[in-house]
Amino acid sequence: MSRIIDKLVNVSISIAQSAANADSFNKLLLVVSKEKGADEAAAYAEYASTEELKSAGYEEDGDVCKAALVAFGNGASSIAIAVQQEEEEITDILDNAFASGSWYGFALIGYEEADYVKAATWAEGNEKLFGFTTDKTKSPIEGTFFNTHGWYAKDISGNDAFMHIAVMAKCFTYEAGEETWAYKALSIVSPSTLTSAERDTIEEAGLNYFVECAGTNITYPGKTLAGEWIDVIRGKAWLQSDMQNRVYNLFVKNPKVPYTSKGIALIENQMIASLKQAQTNGLVAEAESDAEGNLIEGYTVTVPTIASTTDAERASRNLNGCKFTARLAGAIHLVEIKGTLVS
Repeated sequence: MSRIIDKLVNVSISIAQSAANADSFNKLLLVVSKEKGADEAAAYAEYASTEELKSAGYEEDGDVCKAALVAFGNGASSIAIAVQQEEEEITDILDNAFASGSWYGFALIGYEEADYVKAATWAEGNEKLFGFTTDKTKSPIEGTFFNTHGWYAKDISGNDAFMHIAVMAKCFTYEAGEETWAYKALSIVSPSTLTSAERDTIEEAGLNYFVECAGTNITYPGKTLAGEWIDVIRGKAWLQSDMQNRVYNLFVKNPKVPYTSKGIALIENQMIASLKQAQTNGLVAEAESDAEGNLIEGYTVTVPTIASTTDAERASRNLNGCKFTARLAGAIHLVEIKGTLVS
């Protein structure tokens, strides 16, 4: 869905294979089918408790309240709910919810697995994060989806059907870049008992799981269906939005940003400010030294000089060639330690 800010300040970020504001990256949306909705409920609304949901007409033992209970129980301070109107398609509901409020992750309530691919396709095109839970060791979605994460649970007849909601609610309590989606303890949902062969099968299918390990229940491995780390996808979307809005606010708060060396420097400063915040959040690596003592920067920013711009660019007021490269901080998930005991 195109937004005017995308035209005014176009920021695109790719994830290099060698490495690994105004938008909210901490809020969850539930997309509810007409059958699971409440007659009194608004088409789009935000709720801070299950009591508010019940006041809006949702049944306490219904799927919406159960899903909300899982979200609140895992750290969500509020959730957004979009209810299907008449025969709305999932993509129409998401488009309307996109325009109605600020949220990042979403899940479907009352829809079949056959509908998941529509949601996954929409998430891919709109930089949102779609999650689902399945009791099958094969993903119900075929294709390469970077913005969709799936979770396996052996029994999805109860609260465990909302495993994906529990994980999103938990990880959204962290700022983008602070978290990994592995090793997270969850509330209200139950771990699955899996053999090593079952775990391998689930991971090969691009799915995640929640299991007991050494007395603690943990999520693992924390990847999207495309095999990318979920925290990287969320961090990339946050950085794109943060840098975009910083530059946009520069335009709004100043009478004008001149097409001069000074004006270009103002743009550069906003890019740097965004990358510094990304370092603070833990998304971008800090500067460090290699084995020879040479400094490895966490990020580099390049902008054009005024002399390198063309007459046509200045006449059209387009500044091209602003670039940055940043090293992902990543996370340690696996450790190998070798030791020797001597007498």
